[in-house]
Amino acid sequence: MNHKSLIGLGVVVLAGVVLFLFFIPSAERNKQSQTIEVSDGIETSTAMPASQPLEINHNPEKEIQEEIDLLIAQRNYTSALQRVDELLSSVADPHIVERLNLYKGNLLFASGDLQQAYDVYRQLLLNGKRDDIRDWTTVKLYVVADKLGTADEVIGEFLNIYEQQPHNPRLGYILADLYAYNGKPDKESEIRNVLLTDEPGNLDNGMKLMAAYGKMKNPSAAAEVSGRMAEADPKNEAAHLFRQATLLLQANDNEKASSVCDAVLSSKIANAQVLLRCGYLYEQLGNYDQAIAAFAKASEIATEQYREERCVAESLRLKQREEALSSDEVRILEDLAQGAQAQAVRALAKDILGTNK
Repeated sequence: MNHKSLIGLGVVVLAGVVLFLFFIPSAERNKQSQTIEVSDGIETSTAMPASQPLEINHNPEKEIQEEIDLLIAQRNYTSALQRVDELLSSVADPHIVERLNLYKGNLLFASGDLQQAYDVYRQLLLNGKRDDIRDWTTVKLYVVADKLGTADEVIGEFLNIYEQQPHNPRLGYILADLYAYNGKPDKESEIRNVLLTDEPGNLDNGMKLMAAYGKMKNPSAAAEVSGRMAEADPKNEAAHLFRQATLLLQANDNEKASSVCDAVLSSKIANAQVLLRCGYLYEQLGNYDQAIAAFAKASEIATEQYREERCVAESLRLKQREEALSSDEVRILEDLAQGAQAQAVRALAKDILGTNK
């Protein structure tokens, strides 16, 4: 997709998204209303005995969002904007003020007052603190600036500020996103690399950096990022390493891809799905012994019946390429051909039996 198409798509999407964004808070509240309390990551039931009163926590931001959303749902945009201005003059909580300013920018944008919307979005990015508001405001600022013909100027302004504060992550994320919307993955990747060094645990930034390298047709660089994410996110190490191996294969670095897959195979936290995919990757590399080992280990730790059966079948498929299957292995395939949970596994077992004769 060329630069003009990207901008055109962004403008169309944003025009439709503006009003949609107004109702995002409602969707969030609907989700939140399904749960009364969260303890140790476990959601408790909303059902309570009739004799026990339901405790409702006072949430000023939620109440404000409901009020503004109601006016927007009634298409009373002028009253909604007036109410937002009234609240901005009386609300002291900076957390809520950011939400109100996003509402104000959206309403101004929807009413066609692009310059005022631009000013609101710009100030919100410069003065705000909330990451959720920042993400939406950045894309909206870019689209408004593009419509006003000032996209390069706004990028230049934030670049100048960032150069004075190169380790300010908020400014870095804003600038990286602006470069992404502007179709400049090379500039975007430079900023995101610094951010990944400063905040290695920000996996969203790591994924966006890999995407930027993908646009640049640089799988080797993307593979290196996936390796860094494996170190920063040990609980998902195996998944990051497998992605790294896949990217190395795309870069034709077969030796290193195989070495990374070895690390996945020896990992104590690799799940069956990752090991299954690792087996396929070994097969692509022509390393059948390691592929069989990956399939076998996956079948041992699989918690789902269909995946265990798939891994067993894949292991026997490769084994029969090298040697005749034993009578016990043939019986396993016959059982899979008749009673495997997934039709695809039953078909695979029948194919293997057919070639084993």
